[in-house]
Amino acid sequence: GADGLGFSTGGTAALTIADNQDASFASNVDVADGQYIRVGDGGDLKIFHSGTSSTIQDSGTGNLYIAGQDIQITNPSVSEIMATFTVDGAVTLYYDNAVKLTTKTDGVDITGEIQSDSLDVDGNGDIAGTLTISSGGLVVHDSNGSSTNSLDLDYNGTSGAGTINVDSNGGSTYLAIGTGNSGTLAEKLRVTNTGNLLVGTTSSGFDFDARGTSNVGVFTAT
Repeated sequence: GADGLGFSTGGTAALTIADNQDASFASNVDVADGQYIRVGDGGDLKIFHSGTSSTIQDSGTGNLYIAGQDIQITNPSVSEIMATFTVDGAVTLYYDNAVKLTTKTDGVDITGEIQSDSLDVDGNGDIAGTLTISSGGLVVHDSNGSSTNSLDLDYNGTSGAGTINVDSNGGSTYLAIGTGNSGTLAEKLRVTNTGNLLVGTTSSGFDFDARGTSNVGVFTAT
């Protein structure tokens, strides 16, 4: 009939099936462990509890969409946030209810320490604090990314030796130190690949050799 089909318990409607086949439950629907709520002609979407874990499983074609204006993933008591997703805004990830990563228009904002096995930066880097390398050394490659054309900075904590090396896969190399004035940089000191120390010039200078029992520095013009 026009009123559909109804089931009652104790004189109170529990389930109503309308003429259009819509079903309305007056209270909860309980599904036993290991049983499914199945949606789709072939049961493509399943929601179930195994007795230890809860699962939303989509095994059909197409995508599984979770749609909402602002979506939050929380702990079971809804007292701590794990992640939030805001329409036309940020995605925010939390650790122990504290914000750790937030997306923004020009990238991401990370609060705390980044620990990774490797780091590959394609663009420019800007470090406002201190860069600390706990082991190994700092290697700066040339613009073409060659592993054999590099500037190496290394410190050996055992021997207490600090080294700066300039490597090249072809031709000679040198190490230069410069200073600037009003934004203009100029080379002031150079160590050539032959060991010459050039001060204030790039073409001639001095060989410096500390030798003898008294370790007296000997300058030789070249």
